[in-house]
Amino acid sequence: MMAPQPVGCCFCGIALSEEDSVRLVIYPPKAREEAQTMYCHPRCLVARVSPDTPLHPDLVDEEEAGGGSR
Repeated sequence: MMAPQPVGCCFCGIALSEEDSVRLVIYPPKAREEAQTMYCHPRCLVARVSPDTPLHPDLVDEEEAGGGSR
């Protein structure tokens, strides 16, 4: 069995394992049947989302565990 290939964070460009990444699935406005998948570090997503936007508890828990604040 081959080892999983790392993916690149779409925000910072640093590699991470797909297992540790947040998967973002993008559906462009004019191509609703076509999707693009991008990956990012949980902390990179949390840092860029408005504080007024509710996040999945796992994202918030990870950020708190890492010492970050929202």
